[in-house]
Amino acid sequence: MKILHVITSLRTGGAEKLMTQLLPRLRDAGIDAEIAVFDGIATKFLGALRRAGITVYRLGEPNSFVYNPMLISKLSQLMSRYDIVHTHNTSPQFFAAVAAKFMRRKPILVTTEHNTDNRRRNNRLGRAADRWMYSRYDLVIAITKEVESCLLDHLNGSSINTTVICNGIDTKQFMSPIKQLTPDGPRTIVMVGAFREQKDQDTLIRAMCHLPERFRLRLVGGDARLGNCIELAANLGLADRVTFDGLRTDIPAVLEQADYVCMSTHYEGLSLAVVEGMCSGRPLIASDVRGVKDLVSGAGILFPEGNDHALAEAIMRLDSDPELYHTTALAGRERGLQYDISNMVDGYINAYNSLMSKG
Repeated sequence: MKILHVITSLRTGGAEKLMTQLLPRLRDAGIDAEIAVFDGIATKFLGALRRAGITVYRLGEPNSFVYNPMLISKLSQLMSRYDIVHTHNTSPQFFAAVAAKFMRRKPILVTTEHNTDNRRRNNRLGRAADRWMYSRYDLVIAITKEVESCLLDHLNGSSINTTVICNGIDTKQFMSPIKQLTPDGPRTIVMVGAFREQKDQDTLIRAMCHLPERFRLRLVGGDARLGNCIELAANLGLADRVTFDGLRTDIPAVLEQADYVCMSTHYEGLSLAVVEGMCSGRPLIASDVRGVKDLVSGAGILFPEGNDHALAEAIMRLDSDPELYHTTALAGRERGLQYDISNMVDGYINAYNSLMSKG
């Protein structure tokens, strides 16, 4: 069985990181899995895949336009070599569907839906394009039941074949002892996430204004909105209390140094950063939004989206109650362990085998 995964790039992000975990495990299971990227920029994730022995095809130049129609021809030539083509993100999803329409030998098409929302869902043209695009796929994998439900609502009754396979992480990498706080000691809050419109680091930065001086914030990640957040921290007089760590490959070590893990966001699919935080043995505080609340409810603390006062209050409530701190961290650990990557890999392999058996 030969499978080609196609993704926009291997920059920072949950779906991108997932490729570095998934593809080597598929290969270890006897599946010939390779990957193609539209933006050919060299990244740590790309390097990690190549070091693991995974073939990476860079269809575009570094920082190239990922909606360039010329990519369709390149992708079509590559797709003809595979039994299954599995796409992620909008431009690969759409271009693979277009390419397959004109191929003499059409591979089985699979795509993974990673989010509960996106900009296309807010306009009529986007909805029409999506109804056509998803109808071309033999299987659409949603990473949670909520993601599946949101997609089906968006497609308004279009007939597509869907299944739910939850994303996962290598939970063993993130297992450290439950933190024991020192009363009135220094505190470190960590958020791991790309600086994109979807994320809401701004609220977490503003929350620092309501927390004692002994609290420090570490923001891990990069992307377009990083400069905006650096400017916000400086304008609020927080430059000495907020650290921007950039892209890191040692996330387990970063989380082990934290006292609290936060995910401030506007929406998610299934946030791997949330799962990592829960496994780390630290309390998880997250926005009460789609794609997060079902994952965190009963295993962490939820705060209203964009409410920096409520976020700060949630942190101080945990900080003043050692028993609540411990039970919240323990509940998060138990929830996070349910999302081990081995379950996801088994689900993908079963789905691929089922599609191949049908022809």
